[in-house]
Amino acid sequence: MSDKGLREVIAAQTRISDIDGAAGRLWYVGYEIEDLARNASFEEVIYLLHNLELPTRAELEELNR
Repeated sequence: MSDKGLREVIAAQTRISDIDGAAGRLWYVGYEIEDLARNASFEEVIYLLHNLELPTRAELEELNR
């Protein structure tokens, strides 16, 4: 009998994130987390998670008011 733990068990399905544990990669809404960490502000990522797209300049300005 093999004890595989939780491997291959789907705990929940989401459109927001994806993970490749073997490769150590994580994506939010199709954007690799490392790219977001390097190039996006906190506000841009929050907007992305709520709206499933990065904000335009006008949307970001409105968010920062």
